[in-house]
Amino acid sequence: MELEKALGDYLMKKHLSAAFAAATCLMTPAFAAKIVTFEGLGPNGTVIDANDPALAGITSIGVVSGGSVQNTLITFDTNLSNTADPDLEAPFDDPNTAVNEMETGLGFIAIIPTNTDFSNPNDEGAGGTITINFDRKTFITSIDVVDSQSGSITFFDGTDVIDTVTIPNVDTSDTVLPNQFTTLTFNLMTGATSMEIVFGESGGFDNLAFSQVPVPAAFPLFAAGLGGLVAARRKKAA
Repeated sequence: MELEKALGDYLMKKHLSAAFAAATCLMTPAFAAKIVTFEGLGPNGTVIDANDPALAGITSIGVVSGGSVQNTLITFDTNLSNTADPDLEAPFDDPNTAVNEMETGLGFIAIIPTNTDFSNPNDEGAGGTITINFDRKTFITSIDVVDSQSGSITFFDGTDVIDTVTIPNVDTSDTVLPNQFTTLTFNLMTGATSMEIVFGESGGFDNLAFSQVPVPAAFPLFAAGLGGLVAARRKKAA
């Protein structure tokens, strides 16, 4: 009887050790990088839905317009011409760099609309606030901001403010081309659960880049296996 008990204990420890080793290997933190580009969501003026697979990692998007009643976020195709908002048409230059980028690769960006005709969108001149919530702690690394005169980006861990960054003036006059954009880069030491983009007036954004630690797929399996082994051991002891 003692020999059988000792053998049972040995086998249980061996299985637990193997299960723990496998789970530890699979649960080793490996940051998964992602860039939200707003491409492929639909035609110009598509309402941006956080449930779209292209926005994986984002749980919800809240918008409060600074002027109109259009409290939503839609796409704007910067590669179009003769639109309702020529300030958002490519090419773009970053005034904070010495070279003229003549950037045409922004494609679809996100804007708060001021008009009700989303098929020919125009961004809200009074700006607004965009709140983006993530499904876990997230390290935001950069974002492109287009045609904005003022504003800020604030990162939160729950209700605690991690950092606030001022959006520089990249406003464009209709008579001065190319239009303007800039890339803001961040070095967050703490993962953010949400971010708040405040546009003081018109503007849009694109290429939201962030990294997340994937949810450990092995943990539920490990927990289930552990529970089974414990139940079997108790049954045997009884």
